[in-house]
Amino acid sequence: MRTFFLWAIVPSLLFINGCSQQQSAQASLSNNPLIEAAPKRTFVLTDIDDRNTTLSLKQDRLQLSRVVQPYVLLHFFSTHVDLSRGMLPYLSALQREHRHLFVLGVVVPESIDTPSLRQYMRQTKTTFFVSRSPDNLALGNAIASMLKLAPNYSLPLTVLYHRGHYVAHYEGVTPIEMIRSDLNKSVADSGEKLRTNTKEK
Repeated sequence: MRTFFLWAIVPSLLFINGCSQQQSAQASLSNNPLIEAAPKRTFVLTDIDDRNTTLSLKQDRLQLSRVVQPYVLLHFFSTHVDLSRGMLPYLSALQREHRHLFVLGVVVPESIDTPSLRQYMRQTKTTFFVSRSPDNLALGNAIASMLKLAPNYSLPLTVLYHRGHYVAHYEGVTPIEMIRSDLNKSVADSGEKLRTNTKEK
């Protein structure tokens, strides 16, 4: 009778012990700081007037809420880098010239308060949407990863999208004519009839 009792209880003990070890392993995995969380794919971007748009990256495609223009130009820059200043007024002019283009500035990596950013934009004649969101840095890292750039990618970094799909990117200060040329070529290749303000230069 004792032998039967031992054989009956041993499998139960093994089962309980196995469950305990499995739960312990799962607990250790969930608390392990070396295991990275899934990368952020949705970003809320807010400008100096508290207008916001939600940017999502889905299967390497970019989606922006409240933006109807088919072309989006992401421009990552730093207010601490003098080279970044030169492109801003030209990007503002490019957006005025092309009604189908939405330029979205993203300040990285530093944080900047609203009055300082407003003054900076006024000094550099920046009239497009510039995000001052805490999500800016994470967005920059996500885009750099998608483009297979180094984590310490060069600023400014400009990326052109058409209906959410990548068209081209430019590292460092880039002549506005190069961006305009790629934009016009993409418009021509797409076959879309888009209005342009030819008076703007």
